[in-house]
Amino acid sequence: MLVDFTIENFRSIKEPVTLSLVAQGRTRKTKVGRKRRGMPSDEEIAPSAPVEGRGFELLPTLGIFGANASGKSNVLRALGSLLEFIEVGGVGRTGSSIPVRFPPFKLDHACSGIPTRFELRVALAGSIYTYNLEIDRARILREKLELIPPYPKRSQSRLLFDRVWLQDRQEFHIKNGPDFGESYHEIQMSLQEYEPFMSLLSRFSIPSVSELTRWVKRSWLDLTPGSQGLDDLMSVLVLADKPDWLETTTRMLRAFDTGIAAIDIEEPEASGERYNVVVGHNTNGGQVRWGIEEESAGTRRLFGFSAKLLSALGSGSLVLIDELSSSIHPNIARAIVRLFQSEKANPRHAQLIFTSHDNTLQRGNLMRRDQIWFTEKRDDGSTDLYPLTDFRPRNDLALDKAYLDGRFGAVPIIPLDEDLIAALETSR
Repeated sequence: MLVDFTIENFRSIKEPVTLSLVAQGRTRKTKVGRKRRGMPSDEEIAPSAPVEGRGFELLPTLGIFGANASGKSNVLRALGSLLEFIEVGGVGRTGSSIPVRFPPFKLDHACSGIPTRFELRVALAGSIYTYNLEIDRARILREKLELIPPYPKRSQSRLLFDRVWLQDRQEFHIKNGPDFGESYHEIQMSLQEYEPFMSLLSRFSIPSVSELTRWVKRSWLDLTPGSQGLDDLMSVLVLADKPDWLETTTRMLRAFDTGIAAIDIEEPEASGERYNVVVGHNTNGGQVRWGIEEESAGTRRLFGFSAKLLSALGSGSLVLIDELSSSIHPNIARAIVRLFQSEKANPRHAQLIFTSHDNTLQRGNLMRRDQIWFTEKRDDGSTDLYPLTDFRPRNDLALDKAYLDGRFGAVPIIPLDEDLIAALETSR
């Protein structure tokens, strides 16, 4: 499970910001008045998962809210880009180079000469991994992986490997811990300046990192709201190979009141062609069928989510969704959040991090106060990231209304109606 993630000098993020999934202190069920008597406890809203022997617990979901252009998507993009970099290496699936994948903060010219920095902490099978990456426009400057072994072994962090670029010698200095030793030194020295050693670890049988490489491989990012669905070939291929998942997807879309009664995936007749996804709708005269491309953008997006959601819930991986409520009804978005917060639906502790403008997701005890985060644009145009708990709101506060009222920041500053109208009239 993801513990926390720190970003510095990436897109709109200039100063270091940290997104944490560590649960705050638990609240007990309280009585606060006639209308809001017996508020549920944090554990009743979203049970947190304890990390054995570490004294903290981790949350199943986080929601990031904020004004347009405040940097919500960039928080997810930073994490998704790092996970892809770890999984597939320096070039990436699309062939994009380091400057394209890790652009610095552009509103301050000094940032172009400063590295982009990431720190990722993950808790898996009782171990805690810390991965550090410093990278500039041309090469990796430092790549470091540390491990805290499972409790009750020693709780101190031990080094797995550390690669540091020596500018004067134009080469890497390599230091390996006992899990790697000198046997991997030659492989590490042969890497290109932009290639992460982490991307090779899944090829080796190294017990101490196997859980981490599996977790990275199963995590996924969605940054294309409203356009996924049929274009998401991975979901189609997975569902075509797993009839039980296809049946579960059908039940899921039926439960979301899409009107879909059946889904069939027809294999292509010729190589190079796509699978044909056909959906059925029941009528008094029998079932009517058509291609899924004729469905709404929201239904197509839900279909695109289906295989990935099922995979995440089944394997305990991480899901990143930008604009969760885009093209889908708020009640469906709430249902997706509840799936991850249900111990029955999510026994392996998969995690969901999403962004949204939909303040109704803050309503009705759907999420705990420590699950709500905000992004706000600073005076210099950079992104600030902070949790709702910084404001210590009352347990019975109507968070959605307080948010729109600007009590937590992270809302757009809009001119008065008459000022906006006057500006439009002036431009004519």
